[in-house]
Amino acid sequence: MVSYGTWREQDPDRAATVEESVVALLGDYVLGSNIPAIAAAYRAAVNNALPNGVVLAWNEFLGAPGVTFDLRAAVARVDFWAIAKRYGIEP
Repeated sequence: MVSYGTWREQDPDRAATVEESVVALLGDYVLGSNIPAIAAAYRAAVNNALPNGVVLAWNEFLGAPGVTFDLRAAVARVDFWAIAKRYGIEP
């Protein structure tokens, strides 16, 4: 396994964890939100957006050597607000 980077390295706001990103993205909607559930769904969606053989393990992207992909683009393909909507949050 090799590291393809950390969550902080791909996050434009430099959040260290998926959970920190969720809080930042929710902004004023954070109060009363189920942060752990939204973060788990976001993490699952990010993992689904990654190429085969690469996973987000806690806050690090790990995988087999030699996988070529754009990490930021893969994460950016995930529609965070579609996930938030499943938890009753609509901006």
